[in-house]
Amino acid sequence: MDLIVKILSIMCVAGFIEASPVHIERIEMCDPNKDYPIKWAKKMKEENGVQIVEEGSLTTSVDMDDNIMNNVKIFSWEDDKWRFLISKEDKLCKMIEDFTGDFASDMEKAAGLTKSCPYPKGHYTVKNYILDFSRFKYKNFPDGKVKLVSEYNDKKTGEQLGCIEAEFSLKRT
Repeated sequence: MDLIVKILSIMCVAGFIEASPVHIERIEMCDPNKDYPIKWAKKMKEENGVQIVEEGSLTTSVDMDDNIMNNVKIFSWEDDKWRFLISKEDKLCKMIEDFTGDFASDMEKAAGLTKSCPYPKGHYTVKNYILDFSRFKYKNFPDGKVKLVSEYNDKKTGEQLGCIEAEFSLKRT
């Protein structure tokens, strides 16, 4: 999750953290061999227990707007396997607004965007961006190990434009 969409997806994942420690364990495209129109790249680091996107980018050959449906599925690790918890699908911009809130706004500014979703096609980058999950709007994730799968599909054709899978752990104190 890097850049806007990737991190926005992650945000959905970890966004429920108020002052809780969230640790991102893995974020990657669902199928690294697929040539998605929406692509993310990221390099993360950790300093003093804080996770930082050292270098993150989003390259999209399509406008990211409400012609894209975002389907988010959340799973919890229980009894040595992933168990489905919940899913939600809505227009991309609405999902970003409903789940990420100020987290998305902060990320957009760091990427040089002057307004919120929709995002025009292009290449966006962030560097040394500190992930502040307390800024997420959605906060109803379970404790423990969580997996989030976020798919981006063309509203008219159903074509998959991008997909991110993230795993993180959340432990409220």
